[in-house]
Amino acid sequence: MKFKSQNDALLNYLTNHVGITTWEAMDKLGISCVHKRVSELEEKGHKIDRVWLEGKNRYGNKCRVIRYQLG
Repeated sequence: MKFKSQNDALLNYLTNHVGITTWEAMDKLGISCVHKRVSELEEKGHKIDRVWLEGKNRYGNKCRVIRYQLG
């Protein structure tokens, strides 16, 4: 599906999925600066929650990432 902007693509994804991480945004939507797009959507009145997830990176080290989801 073609969208006018990255914000439109991100909002559509968040509406139809549980949430998105930075890595998923890059992989699925081509958005490299997802935190900026989230801020822009919030400025337009959308409620977006940030949920911290813990896991391991590709080297096996502990890491934390944020999952953005509609509130």
